[in-house]
Amino acid sequence: MSLSNPLTIDWQQLLLAIMRNCTLLILMPLGFAALLTVINRSTKTRLARWWPRSQIVIGGLGTIIHELSHALFCFIFNHQITDMQLLNRNLNDSNDHSLGHVEHRYRSGRLWPIIGNFWIGLAPIFGCSAAILGLTWLLARNTFQTWLTFAEEPIWQWQAVKPLFSQLLTTTKPSLLLIWLILCGMIAIGGSTYRKPIIEG
Repeated sequence: MSLSNPLTIDWQQLLLAIMRNCTLLILMPLGFAALLTVINRSTKTRLARWWPRSQIVIGGLGTIIHELSHALFCFIFNHQITDMQLLNRNLNDSNDHSLGHVEHRYRSGRLWPIIGNFWIGLAPIFGCSAAILGLTWLLARNTFQTWLTFAEEPIWQWQAVKPLFSQLLTTTKPSLLLIWLILCGMIAIGGSTYRKPIIEG
């Protein structure tokens, strides 16, 4: 009788798991950021033509979350924030007409802050996603629970993905659903624009 060694490592499965996790942590956020940036710029351009200050009214909430996300990750990766503006209400004040900014610097020669440059740039994706999850928990608790269950054991089939969206429409009060849609739209419009980072090494 032969006994299988419990310490035997399936290197192929391990490699696939590492590649899958790297894709989820790096490539998917980058692709998602690129897609949101293209959609966001198009939306904001149309809004600006309709009413210049609409960027502030509609995108202000998302901008604040965007800049706070940068600031939080600056703290995590030991970057010193030299200047921060969560919401610029006068678009003529800045050369690039940006709604906000976080200027930061770090001591060169240290690996952790250098790695942080990458994650600080992606921070708004995580910050805005967390804000939308928080809104869903507050306004659509059943949908939030469904999302959590799916995240624990994702099944990429239409029968499993469909309830993630259909339940939001069928189990949420119309008034709360309207508030959820408006606030999520404001977060998406204002929070997903890529801005050139201001970094001092």
